[in-house]
Amino acid sequence: MTVSQDQVALARILEQRGLADMAAIDAAAAGGERIAVALVRSGRVEAQAMAEAVAEATGAALVEPAAPVETANIARSFLADRLAAPLGLEEGRLIVAMADPADSETLAGIVFASGLPASPRAASIGAIERALGVARPVTAGPGSAYRSTVVAAGGAARTITVVATDRAAAQRSLHREGLTPLSVGHGEPSLAQRLINAWAPGGDAEAALIEQVGLARSRTRDLNAALAIVKAGPLPAAQKSAIDRIVARGPADPIGAIAAEPGLPATTRDLLTGAADQGAMLIAIAETMRAREALHVAARSPALPAACWFAGAVAILLFAGAYLIASIAALAGAIVAMRVDRGLRGAIAAADAAALAATTGDSARRDVAARLERAARTMALRMGAQAQAGAIALFTIATIIGIRG
Repeated sequence: MTVSQDQVALARILEQRGLADMAAIDAAAAGGERIAVALVRSGRVEAQAMAEAVAEATGAALVEPAAPVETANIARSFLADRLAAPLGLEEGRLIVAMADPADSETLAGIVFASGLPASPRAASIGAIERALGVARPVTAGPGSAYRSTVVAAGGAARTITVVATDRAAAQRSLHREGLTPLSVGHGEPSLAQRLINAWAPGGDAEAALIEQVGLARSRTRDLNAALAIVKAGPLPAAQKSAIDRIVARGPADPIGAIAAEPGLPATTRDLLTGAADQGAMLIAIAETMRAREALHVAARSPALPAACWFAGAVAILLFAGAYLIASIAALAGAIVAMRVDRGLRGAIAAADAAALAATTGDSARRDVAARLERAARTMALRMGAQAQAGAIALFTIATIIGIRG
C-alpha cells in the first residue's frame, strides 16, 4: 500500500465496500492527489459513494453545503483547488465541508487565513463545487488527454499533452522519455506551478523561472504544508501586523518570538510553532510572497509610464521654449521614477527577510527558500536598475534645460 498514513483508513473502507481494489487505490495515490479526489476524478468511484466512505473513515458528519457559500476571506481559488467550502460559524469554530476531512494541509491553510479554529465535515466533490460556483470534468476514461508541464535534464520547461489510461500511466510514459513532470493532470496546477505562477504568470515566464530558480530539481513536495497555508489567502490584518513586527526586529529565534507574541490567535501560534522547520519555512515563504507582491505592484504601477510621458512633455516644451515649465516637468518625472525605485528596494528588503527567516529545517527546504529569495532579489534589482536609469535620464534632461534656460 503506497497511500499516506492519513489515508489508510479510507483505503481500507473503499476496499471493504468493493468500491476500489488496492491496485486502483495505489495507482490513484501515485498521481499525487488525495485518493478521495483522484478516484472520483478518474471515474472509478461515484462521488456520493466516496463522500459516504470518507465520512465513515474520518468520523466527520456528511453534509450538503448550500450554494453559494461565504468564503470567510479565504481565497476562492484555493478553496476550489482544495475542494473545501466554509459553511459558517458554530460555537466560535469555522465549519468547513471538505472532500477529504483528513487533509490536514488544507485545513491548516483555512485556519491560518481565517484566523479561526476549524472543524471539518464530509461532502461530495460535486456538492462542494456547486457551492463554490465552479465546475470541472469528473470522468476521464481510457485514452484521456493529460496536460503536463515537463522539464528535460538541463533543458527548459514546456507543456505537452500525453494520452494515457490514467494519471499514473501518463507519469510513467514521461519518465520513460527522460522527462521530469512538474504536473500531470487536466489543467490542475502542481505545487511547482503554483509557486511559479505566483511570481511570473505566463508560459514563457514560467519556463524561464523554472530554469532560474531550479524548482524542477528541488524537493518541492516538502513545502506542501507551508504552501497550503500561504495560498489560502492573505493573513488577517492583526496577524500580518504582528508577524511583520516580529520579522522587522530580526530576532535570532523568530519561532520563539512568534510563540510569545500576544497579538496572534492561539490557532496561528499552534500552526507556526508546531514544528520548528515548518514555522521557519512559513515565515520565509510569507516574506518571499511579500517581496513578490511588492514587485507585482511595481510592475503594474503607472509611475514609470508616467515618467515617460513627462519626458515626452519635456521634449515638446523644450521646442516651445518654455524652459522653466520643462525643467519642472523633468524633475517631477525623475521623482516619480525614484519613488518606484524606493518601492523596489523595499522588495529587496523583504527578500532579505525571507533569507534571514529560513534558519531552520532540512537542507532541501532551505535550498528552495534560498532559490526563491535569490529570484526575488534578481527581479527587484533588474527593475530597480531600470527605474534608476529613467531617473538619471530625466535629471540629465532637467539639468540641460536649466542650463539652457
